[in-house]
Amino acid sequence: MNASDCANLGIAEGDTVEISSSEYTDTTEVHVTERIMPGVVFMPTHYGTSTPYYTEGYNYGICVPNFQPFDMEPGTGATMSQEFTVSIKKVGA
Repeated sequence: MNASDCANLGIAEGDTVEISSSEYTDTTEVHVTERIMPGVVFMPTHYGTSTPYYTEGYNYGICVPNFQPFDMEPGTGATMSQEFTVSIKKVGA
């Protein structure tokens, strides 16, 4: 997460945050950085898988596809799977 966003929310490196979308809510630790734009959250898509067949990612982190609503891009008809709106709050705040 962007450092200024974190400062505004009272979030520090390693704090546990709750991430919520229209579809799902989960918690994870936050990494604070200046290398991402304010207002944007980056979550790697290769961790947090919900299937044990993916042994490297199973039960490690959060599963990004759980947060994704099933929306179609009107211009192309492709799924909008790379960007969606989430809210962030510090756990225990």
